[in-house]
Amino acid sequence: MLDYLKLLRLLKPYTIHFVGAVISMLVLAITTAIYSYLVGPLIKFIFIGSEAEHSTLFEFIGVFVPQIKVYKENMIYVLPIFILIVGILKGISYGAQFYLMGYIGQKVIFDLRKILFERIIAQNINFFWEKSSGDITSRIISDCEKVEQSVTYALSSAIRDTIQIVVLVGLCFYLDYKLTLISFIALAIASIPLGIFGLKLKETTVDIHNKLGEIASASSDFINGIQTIHLFGVRKYIVNKFNIKLTKYFGVIKKSLFIRSIQSPVMELIGVLGICLTILYAKERIISGELKPEHFISLFASILMLYNPVKNIARMNNFFTSGMAGAKRIFEIIDEVPEIYEDDSGIDIRDLKDKIEMRSISLSYGEREILRNVNLVINKGMKVGIAGESGSGKSTLVLLLSRLIKPTKGEIIIDGINIENIKLDSLRNLFSVVSQDVFLFNDTIYNNILIGKPDAKENEIIEATKRANLHDFIQSLPNGFHTEIGERGIKLSGGERQRLSIARAFLKDSPIIILDEATSSLDIKNEVFIRDILDNLMSHKTTIIISHRLSFLKNCDVIYFIKDNSVIEKGTFEELINKKSLFYDFYRIQINNEV
Repeated sequence: MLDYLKLLRLLKPYTIHFVGAVISMLVLAITTAIYSYLVGPLIKFIFIGSEAEHSTLFEFIGVFVPQIKVYKENMIYVLPIFILIVGILKGISYGAQFYLMGYIGQKVIFDLRKILFERIIAQNINFFWEKSSGDITSRIISDCEKVEQSVTYALSSAIRDTIQIVVLVGLCFYLDYKLTLISFIALAIASIPLGIFGLKLKETTVDIHNKLGEIASASSDFINGIQTIHLFGVRKYIVNKFNIKLTKYFGVIKKSLFIRSIQSPVMELIGVLGICLTILYAKERIISGELKPEHFISLFASILMLYNPVKNIARMNNFFTSGMAGAKRIFEIIDEVPEIYEDDSGIDIRDLKDKIEMRSISLSYGEREILRNVNLVINKGMKVGIAGESGSGKSTLVLLLSRLIKPTKGEIIIDGINIENIKLDSLRNLFSVVSQDVFLFNDTIYNNILIGKPDAKENEIIEATKRANLHDFIQSLPNGFHTEIGERGIKLSGGERQRLSIARAFLKDSPIIILDEATSSLDIKNEVFIRDILDNLMSHKTTIIISHRLSFLKNCDVIYFIKDNSVIEKGTFEELINKKSLFYDFYRIQINNEV
């Protein structure tokens, strides 16, 4: 229910639309009541004729057309016109409330998806380590769709049908309160199974959403790993794993279908029993003269008209339950506060004036130690190398420097300022990162390069591609810069993807360049080619080169060698080689392997 209240807050900007919808629903309810009230008197007028001029019908029409009491013979003409006008009002009011509530529902979901996506993008990196992309996508698409149905249909039905029920119940009590009380005993009894069904459906609906999220996650995972699946020949194994998830989902769906299938017949049976009791009781009242026949017919018509609104509310309870299950999953993310967040009061920093310091940095995930008591200094204009075996924690330093994650202990200082006191965007604009794992979006070459500087002009992008030695290749493509490169840039070669990443870095033109295993995934020919481009990128910049290929670090001003999660050696390439210690041993093994 708390999640539903949060959803209702999103309705605030659309108060005028909502009020208009409620007024339309009220008109709809009144016109419906008029129709049900007219049923009995109309039948009497049709069969009895002139005797009906002293009846309820003349009194009722006289409220709207006073002249009819004088010109009674015009009743046969006034009545159809009156019914037509009521019908037109009913049609307009229904259309108005349908459009307005639909508009509100779509706008609420628009806002909800916008907020949800903004919150997802604002989450820290470890959030995405813990949750799968498929599950997150399911919340944006499927769960929001369920909430949309809840707002557009369930909320609309709840208000519209409740107003109709109140108006029709009021009419029933006006016609005969005793008969009405008897009739509504059945409705009271009907609410008991309705509540039971609602609780059961809520449980199964939450389970359905979770199982659907697992399917979305598995689908995304298996599709992204399709090459590995084919190479290892495990298609049957993967299909079997996916089928297991589908079977679990289908099991929950069957349970939900069973509950829904018995809900309507039970409600129908209770309603029919109520109608039977009402007819038997009414017969005795009419015979005794306590109840006018036309009033009974009108009351009976009102009760029949009540059936649909009550049934709609019961049916919309399914949408409501499903929507609440979706809202719960959505607000789990919206309410999650990132550990690292943008602080508007932070310091704005545009350049590196002096140095970067890592002071006694340690990082752990649970029992696993990633870094231990790391100290290093990067002076402005220096070329700093960070070397070590795979898994030693080298790349984690990039995440720490850009404040994508927080250290367990220690602090990082830039020009005497703790990075926790620097605005996030300002801090991250200091760095341009070229990594071995180049991520490219399923978009055009132009838009992928634009990531480096979203407000860049076309001439800046062209210049960046020329500096990355990519321009001639782009021009050779049929669609040039507007060529679609596929998911994760699958239509490009490894070298082309890397050069596109470097073009981004040229475009961003940050004062600090970080090369994180930038050439480790390339062959020797491409590596030499890319290194020449990187030399141009690093010119006159502060540079951090992370690499397990030690030959790539020969020109560094200082190298930090990491082993067992800690810095164990520091010096120039020659100094570390001459020490003939761990760095030397690691380098000698690499040379022997290459030979």
